[in-house]
Amino acid sequence: MSIDDTTVENNFKKYFDLLSRLDDSGIVDLVTAFADRIATCPSSTRDSYTGCYPGGLVECSLRITSAMRKLADVYKLDVAPSSIFKIGLLHDIGKIGDLDNDLFLPQDSQWHRDKLGELFKYNENVSRMPHADRTMFLLQHFGIKLTHDEYVAIAQAHGLGDEKRRFFGDNVPPLAMILRHAKESLVE
Repeated sequence: MSIDDTTVENNFKKYFDLLSRLDDSGIVDLVTAFADRIATCPSSTRDSYTGCYPGGLVECSLRITSAMRKLADVYKLDVAPSSIFKIGLLHDIGKIGDLDNDLFLPQDSQWHRDKLGELFKYNENVSRMPHADRTMFLLQHFGIKLTHDEYVAIAQAHGLGDEKRRFFGDNVPPLAMILRHAKESLVE
C-alpha cells in the first residue's frame, strides 16, 4: 500500500493543525523542526506491517487518535481530550530517528525487498533504543511535559514484555489502555 503526495501533504496539515490546538510551544517547535521528516516517515519497515510507506507514520497516528477518541467515548472514560490528541499523535514520534538522522532508510537490497518484504531498513547511524525511549528523548528535548498517564501510555505503546506485564498487571491508566487497543485495531 502507499498514499499519494497530496494525501501525505493533507494528512500532515491535519496532524499539525490538531497538535497546534494543544497550545504547547514545544510541540509546535518539534513538529516545525522535523516537518518534512515527520510528513514522509513510514510507520514500519516491512510491507506486511501497517504504514510501510512514506507518510505512514502520520496516517497511522491520525487513525490511532481517531480510534482512541471513539474508545474513550464508547467506554465513557474520564480521559482529557488533550491527552488523547497529544499521545495519539506523538506516541511514535521516535520513529523519525534522532535529532540529525532518519531512523528508516529505503531498503537498497533487492533480496530483502523481495524475500522479506523489507521496504525500509534501520539507519545504522542512529543509536539503538526502543521507539518509546526515542520518543521520550525527543519530547524532553523540546521541553514537552507529560502527565503520569501520558508517560505510561507512551512507555506501554509498543507492548509489554513478560516482566513489565507482570509488574503493571491490570493497573494501567485508561489512556494507556485506549492507546494499546487503538493500535491493535489498526493491525491489518
